[in-house]
Amino acid sequence: MPLVAKGGHYCDVFLLSPDPSIGVPAPPPRLLLPGEVSRFGEQPLSEWRCFLCGRHLSKTTATREHVFPKWLQRRHNMGESGVVLLNDSRMKYRQLTVPCCLACNGGALSALERRVRDGFTAGADAVAELDPYDVFLWLAKLSYGLLYRELLLPNHRSAPRVGTIVGREHLETYRIQHALLQGTFRRVLPHAFPATITLFKTQVHEKPGLNFDYRDNYFGPFVALRSNDVGIVAILQDWGLSRGMGWPQFDRAEAAQPLTTMQFNEVVASGMYYATLLNRPVGVRHWEEGGATHLHPHLPDPPVARTELFEPFDMAEYARLLAGVLHLQPERVLRDDMVLTTLTTPNGTPVFTPFRTRLSSVAAAKAAAPEADQGRVEGGAE
Repeated sequence: MPLVAKGGHYCDVFLLSPDPSIGVPAPPPRLLLPGEVSRFGEQPLSEWRCFLCGRHLSKTTATREHVFPKWLQRRHNMGESGVVLLNDSRMKYRQLTVPCCLACNGGALSALERRVRDGFTAGADAVAELDPYDVFLWLAKLSYGLLYRELLLPNHRSAPRVGTIVGREHLETYRIQHALLQGTFRRVLPHAFPATITLFKTQVHEKPGLNFDYRDNYFGPFVALRSNDVGIVAILQDWGLSRGMGWPQFDRAEAAQPLTTMQFNEVVASGMYYATLLNRPVGVRHWEEGGATHLHPHLPDPPVARTELFEPFDMAEYARLLAGVLHLQPERVLRDDMVLTTLTTPNGTPVFTPFRTRLSSVAAAKAAAPEADQGRVEGGAE
């Protein structure tokens, strides 16, 4: 199946029983989370269950958690704008809520939002100083919250009984992400950082609505977000395997900061593509200790070099995905075995482009394409 730039993302992971060979406790295999959170596959999923802890909701305990928090909506005047769902319908950000119990919404989730909000308000340097685990939890909540909302929405509004946008079986593939989200309450403690998160500085437009982007991907555990001068590209649940792989687009983007919208979207496309190249699912050893579930990543035996865990770079596949993200025709992106880049000139010099257009991101991409065609470079790894 060809890669496309489409909302939603898929996490191909599985659970393994604990292995004492690496020196960690090895109790009988269990998939139970502490407290009231049961094994994910057995947890009821409905409008009357908290999306995070699974508690049954009553009229006195039920609240609505905004997937995209109110502070972010106010920051970018997002009330009337919306997100494209998996069935290509649109929902306004202010309507995008999930059921949440009063304890979760007013407790640890609220504290997490305050820390992240304060960082984004202060700017890119402050976000870089945030606890990376807070950033991971926040991004994981966005992507999981979107899917949970789609579980509750009919795929066709004219036929609400036919089925929902996301089926229960698909959401169950996110059981590890859901388990990691319990780290918001320190109910689950990962023994390695569960993601590769890269921060970029981005240019700021005078209109707040043009300073926000969000994208995830159905085919890989990936989230990207841009808010004012902060751009984040995150490969979730790769447990750091992507860190330090020397991907050329990321290196070029670092030299070209602050990035324009189109430049950041090129980095987003490359990160989205790289997230799909991890060719082995990451297993998780787990045990309970001190009132929490401990998670430890484990790759299938036999051990191999980290570079062998990724499929080879396919320029044609990457070009198709890049074309979708930039809203360009594929022939504008791939030509004569060269792939379009807005990050460097052909001789490798970083491109510094001021944010001078007032066009939408789609129109800006099309307007910049002829100029960007002069900056083609080889698309493979360097």
